[in-house]
Amino acid sequence: MELSRLSPARAFRDLIWLWVQIIAAWAVAGLLHSWWACALTAAFVGNRYYSLYIIGHDGLHRRLHDRRLVNDLVNDLLVMGPIGAITRLNRHNHMTHHITLHCDNDPDAYKYRSRQHMTLLGYFWSITAVPFVLRAVGNVLRGPAKDRNDAERRGARDVIIIVGWQILLVSSLSMVFGWWGYFAMWWMPVYAFTFAADLTRVFCEHAVPVSDDTALHDRLVTFEANWLELALFAPMNMNHHVAHHLWPSIPYYNLPRATAQMRLRFERLPKDAERPTSRRSYTDWLLRRLSPLGRGAA
Repeated sequence: MELSRLSPARAFRDLIWLWVQIIAAWAVAGLLHSWWACALTAAFVGNRYYSLYIIGHDGLHRRLHDRRLVNDLVNDLLVMGPIGAITRLNRHNHMTHHITLHCDNDPDAYKYRSRQHMTLLGYFWSITAVPFVLRAVGNVLRGPAKDRNDAERRGARDVIIIVGWQILLVSSLSMVFGWWGYFAMWWMPVYAFTFAADLTRVFCEHAVPVSDDTALHDRLVTFEANWLELALFAPMNMNHHVAHHLWPSIPYYNLPRATAQMRLRFERLPKDAERPTSRRSYTDWLLRRLSPLGRGAA
């Protein structure tokens, strides 16, 4: 399939360019040395890492390079290592999600279950992603099930990458910003603008308006949002989530073309045929969940 053909040079170029942006932002904030520069830089860094994270998601599908060892090494060195994850282990959780979407044993089901029962305060609290931290971290750190072999557990190579990144981040950010730099200029931005943003995206793209007892195709949603929402919630074409679930072998840079071809095919179906959902705005869909009437709307 043409759209599944990989371009490792394209992915590597995007990875390097995003890291250049992050490092440059840190350098500028360090030179300006003001609270507003640090705040803006933290938001920018978190968002740029979110783009890296989405490319890393392709790495979990081993769509960065045809050779598995090269794919995993690049992904671990440039995406997963900085947040303490490893491709070989973390992909088990994600691939299980693809296989079991809409099933009770989906390890990511907690991200998109209906929030109808929540109070208004509880709903807003869920958007912060705080209630899901332990579950998400557990899924990442546990790796494969205990009955899997030792080859699928963390080895010296994995520990070196993870520890090496943390030492590099602690030393460099402390040097530029002070003792608080590692937390305020790395982990807090990653939490707010990657982890929380990604959980919100998954909720929007897989949740259903009213009840979890619904058809699978209702959980496949493509968003045609404005550029700001795409930058915040779904960078690197991740809003084309229907195409990704239908054809997970297609890399992120070809997803818009896949969506276009998918729509051409669906146009030939009868009008009453089941088809994936398309929504216009992440923010609008989230706000509609605020009232009982809105929560019942599609």
